[in-house]
Amino acid sequence: GMHRTAARHGVLIYVSVGDHKLAVLGDLGIHERVGQAYWERLVEAVLAHFRDERPRDGLLHAVGEVGAILARHFPRRPDDVNELSDQVSIDP
Repeated sequence: GMHRTAARHGVLIYVSVGDHKLAVLGDLGIHERVGQAYWERLVEAVLAHFRDERPRDGLLHAVGEVGAILARHFPRRPDDVNELSDQVSIDP
């Protein structure tokens, strides 16, 4: 449902520990501003943390970077509302 924001600036950070998969996907509004190379660099940085057996640091890095880039391109307005859930989904 990340495409449901008015500005199309939702970001999904997907980690599958069992399958060893990671993806960071940005909706059209943010992707048009940062480009594919940004996402590739971010994934590589997170994977470097994973390879160093520091997955927590990698996830914190991803969330921090995404938060900073969103704040830069979509600064908070007084009338902002949270359009998507911030809930972490964990499937066994």
